Amino acid sequence: MSKPVYHVRHDLQPALTLELLLLLVSKSPCRAADLTQAAQERGYRLANRSLDQLLASLTSLKIIERNATAEISLTTRGQLIATQTRQNPNLLAELLHFTYYTLYDLAGEPTPTLRFSWAYQQVCNFLWEQGQQLVKTDQLVTLVQERAQQTFGDIEEYGVSFSRDSVTGIIQWIEYLDPSCIKLNNAEKRTFSRRSICPLESLLLALQYVASVPDPGQPPALQLQLTPSVRQAVARLCLLETEGFDDLLPDLAQAFGLAYRQTERGQWISLPGNRSSLPLKVWNDQPIAFEPSSLPSSF
Repeated sequence: MSKPVYHVRHDLQPALTLELLLLLVSKSPCRAADLTQAAQERGYRLANRSLDQLLASLTSLKIIERNATAEISLTTRGQLIATQTRQNPNLLAELLHFTYYTLYDLAGEPTPTLRFSWAYQQVCNFLWEQGQQLVKTDQLVTLVQERAQQTFGDIEEYGVSFSRDSVTGIIQWIEYLDPSCIKLNNAEKRTFSRRSICPLESLLLALQYVASVPDPGQPPALQLQLTPSVRQAVARLCLLETEGFDDLLPDLAQAFGLAYRQTERGQWISLPGNRSSLPLKVWNDQPIAFEPSSLPSSF
């Protein structure tokens, strides 16, 4: 078995990631030297940084891949994220947050090298559950280490390599969300609070993800009952107040052509399946074949 990876790389900073993805949209496939040259030509900060760690981070997130001749290409996931980011840079953090949060769950079989995604999710869930609070780095390090010991059976052999730098790697992304969950107070300390709104794209992805659990290998659901547990799971992923989730649903339905209504069986929302502009299969390592299914007669 591969050695588990819990560390969330802190070198993959949002501003540098944005520059790198914009370059890859136009240059992929290419070599690292081509990216450095293009960054110099555009006056990017990236021109003064080593690309090795940044590229390694994007590879671990399955956003880029290398062929036998070391050429770098965007994966299907990377192409979607880069295209969406080029159209709306504010979506970068939303899409990377979603990728970090769900990568471990959507990988099919549990993969030790993707436990950094599991760690990211643990930290986000804890912050959301606690509500408004100061971000205490040491507390979050201990949280991940203790939960890993309770969850995985290989801790004695491999340990849990998760540090303050790992927490930085997580916080920088949720701080970059728009609107952000992180604010600096007068003492330069970070405070977390749930968001009252989030981009509709994030809400759509979260609904598709929750509908796919616990079997992401199955065809995408085309309907979802909005039970209290579903509402909570979506709000938690989006780092959103549950009231904000309810307020956004009509706008979501209108923006993406979804059916949202109350029936005798509860509240339901239709989902676009593989017709989605942000199809979940892009984040799922097991390709999903679209299989239409009928909505309940009350839809």
